[in-house]
Amino acid sequence: MSIVLEVAVFYGNSSIIETHQRSIHKILPEFDGFIDSIHAKGHKPSVWADLVLWETLEQAKTASKTVQHDHRFGPYFGGISRIDVFGHYQGLDKRSFQTLADAPIIELAGYEQNTDIAARENIHHALSDSSAALINILCSRIHGAEGAPAPDSLDLIGWKSMDDHHNAPKKILARYPKLAPVFDSSKDMTIIETFSNLR
Repeated sequence: MSIVLEVAVFYGNSSIIETHQRSIHKILPEFDGFIDSIHAKGHKPSVWADLVLWETLEQAKTASKTVQHDHRFGPYFGGISRIDVFGHYQGLDKRSFQTLADAPIIELAGYEQNTDIAARENIHHALSDSSAALINILCSRIHGAEGAPAPDSLDLIGWKSMDDHHNAPKKILARYPKLAPVFDSSKDMTIIETFSNLR
């Protein structure tokens, strides 16, 4: 099985999360199967994200269970008030994750199974052709934790700046006008957030 991306998007007490997020990411390399991680702050108040890359799904699941009983994570988890996404995904490799990790701005969009995959793929290719984004990764869910929401698929986009993010639709539509309806399909998204990469 290919490498696995663990995605958590959550609301939390800003002072607590800011205090502990960086330090818990320094602990993660102690766990078997850890490859790399990103921690990020949402542009909406009190929204945060942790993205962790693992060698296998089983190692990701084992680590997820273990940290629940590790006292070092207690204050961090205590600052979380609501989890919007927690799941495991495939569709990227170490190189693409590294490119995402180098992006100052990360956009995350979640979709359910009935979303028009062809439309998403068209946007993916348009972003690549127009160089509007540093990277655009299409991921599919392979595991969702019980009781935690996890979209069937995710788009992860790395941007150089929020200006690039805001200007991308205009830039893409100038070259691909037939994609206009796709930009009106945000109603199909279960979640869409942008984050400042704190790595």
